[in-house]
Amino acid sequence: MDEILVPLAPTAADFRTMFKRAVDALEINYGALARNTLQTVEMMVKLDLDEILVRRETPDDTGLISWAGGNSLVQGARELLVASAKATSKPRRRFANAESTIAEDFLAACRMGQTQVGSYVVTALAPTHGSFAASRNNKKTPVFRGRDITQTLVNALGASSEAIVEAHSGAGPENFEAYVPNGVSLELLRGLRHVVSDEVESSVTVEVHSDESLFEEHRPATQEFVFTPEDAFTLARAEKYFEQAPAPQVREVSGEVVLLKNSALGGEHQIKVRGKLDGVSRTVTVTLSPEQYESALQAHRDQVRLTVRGEMEKKSRRLIIHESNLVRVESDQILAPRSDEPEFDFSDLLDE
Repeated sequence: MDEILVPLAPTAADFRTMFKRAVDALEINYGALARNTLQTVEMMVKLDLDEILVRRETPDDTGLISWAGGNSLVQGARELLVASAKATSKPRRRFANAESTIAEDFLAACRMGQTQVGSYVVTALAPTHGSFAASRNNKKTPVFRGRDITQTLVNALGASSEAIVEAHSGAGPENFEAYVPNGVSLELLRGLRHVVSDEVESSVTVEVHSDESLFEEHRPATQEFVFTPEDAFTLARAEKYFEQAPAPQVREVSGEVVLLKNSALGGEHQIKVRGKLDGVSRTVTVTLSPEQYESALQAHRDQVRLTVRGEMEKKSRRLIIHESNLVRVESDQILAPRSDEPEFDFSDLLDE
């Protein structure tokens, strides 16, 4: 086709004339494909949407794919969006029904675009802004933007790609666990399993169309993560490993505060409580809100027991409560004199 000139200065006197001429030329050469693409771009600009392309190559020149394969891609795209929304609120190894509110609200705000020629593509359009909270009832719950969730998806896909490279170099599926803070979860791995084929190449591309400065400077506005058929086996092993991990259970532990970690910069408040679980002395790492952390400080200062309750997860040799629904200072339960002071940690918590 002939060269098409696209004007770049909206303030120029002939901008509208030149722009219309360029659009007409595209429609003459590409017809409906050009019109559909232009309409999609216009909608994305007006609604401030980011584009997530979930692609699977197909040997068919028409771009056709089996019904099961197409349905698998749609399901995988949905699961990637849901897992990213949940991990934005609170990273976890597996969510089940946890963080469902933010996932439901975010998914409801997303749009599905048209497929593209050349391979089978599911197009998800995610809102850049909007307010997505983990709870509709708690006014103090953190509120996230759509771009925050898109960023989590990018982080999780990058982390998954790194874990896959490590697995190809001999690491076991447990190496994926190190990337849970980056958004990797059972639900994300399940979504990737539906996307990645064991026969042809697949990919997930995230295109940011506005406010690009929110991404780190060294990251481009468009990022593509490519997966090979060999990766499908690695992801299946990692998903099975995450599935076999014990599901979190609501447990309560009461005992001495033996470690305090307070990071004003990251808004992180963690403690370790040593107490009896099933008759055995164990140490549990607990993440607290700022108000709950003050209770932990009080328990330490008064040398009394602290009781915490929440979903407890076992990770390697550690017991972790990511979110406490009960923190109570047992003022009448004075501890025996300590032989040493509890540790105040202002860096990363150490494994047991």
